[in-house]
Amino acid sequence: MGSDSFQNLGKWKNAETIIKNHPIIVYKRPGFEIENKLNARVEIMNAPLLEISATHIRELIKTGKSIKYLVPPSVEEEISASGLFKKLQKK
Repeated sequence: MGSDSFQNLGKWKNAETIIKNHPIIVYKRPGFEIENKLNARVEIMNAPLLEISATHIRELIKTGKSIKYLVPPSVEEEISASGLFKKLQKK
């Protein structure tokens, strides 16, 4: 998850179970430092900082724009085939 989402992990449903049973892989996002106040098993992903987020990808889908190169081809295919996020699209 992105470091922006990690800051809100404590508010998630079943957060304690997730933290107790799973390592959390965190991708650093510009402007969001990684503070492990929850004592989660955190692994920081060593990757270039990109201005891409799930929110941005959903907005592209919502406005009918391509998400090619932002997600793996299999994810793009699944979103298209299942109609995922289709309800978000403007009519």
